[in-house]
Amino acid sequence: MSRDIDNYVANYSSEDHYSFEIHQVEYRRSNILEQIGKYPHYSILEVGCGTEPFFQFLNKFDKYTIVDPAEKFYNIAKSLSKKNKKIKIYNDFIENIDLEDKFDFVIISGLLHEVESPKYILESVKKYLAKDSVIYINVPNAKSFHRLLAYESNLIEDIYSKSDNQIRFQQSHTFDSCSLQNLVEGSGFSVISSGSYFIKPFTHKQMREMLGYNIISKKILDGLNGMIKYCPELGSEIYICCQINSKEKIKS
Repeated sequence: MSRDIDNYVANYSSEDHYSFEIHQVEYRRSNILEQIGKYPHYSILEVGCGTEPFFQFLNKFDKYTIVDPAEKFYNIAKSLSKKNKKIKIYNDFIENIDLEDKFDFVIISGLLHEVESPKYILESVKKYLAKDSVIYINVPNAKSFHRLLAYESNLIEDIYSKSDNQIRFQQSHTFDSCSLQNLVEGSGFSVISSGSYFIKPFTHKQMREMLGYNIISKKILDGLNGMIKYCPELGSEIYICCQINSKEKIKS
């Protein structure tokens, strides 16, 4: 399925989606910060930056490169970078460009489920990896609490059914932790850490409405994020940190 980038950007930026997505982004960012802090990240490649390029939340790096095909997201990143010479930004698909650098840490956040061939994305970044580089990946979780609840309530036929939002955002894949691991390992990488974060009981729309009517508060959202320690596989999104496996390193 070819993607209409302009349509995707319009839907992502719409009020009914983004009014709760800003909270999802916060917990996603918290997880990235936690993981990136465990590994060297002097040079960073971010594949797809959305409205909040991640360099804003890092204090120290030697070089930071962003590749995003959406002109709106590219322009936001350019504006936020304030001509910082350490930051390079490209308005293109990662598979179409040829960067000269290698990177300690690669961020692929909220992307692989949206593209027709996620393995191709992983193959495309290999040439930018040094020996011990780490790739961080996150995607929505098919076994999220809210999907399981919808299934048990007979609202969806199975947890891998595409939701209205998935259709709206042209999403090609629905991952659980097992299928994401299979993708990563099948692409020549070894998983070094994985998990999920932020328990989301209901859909974005329902969560937005409950916040709007003061049925729940930001403290409850923080509590739901903390709940992950009790049900570590039921977070709304899953993540994996991985490196090129030993056989791939020998080839290179």
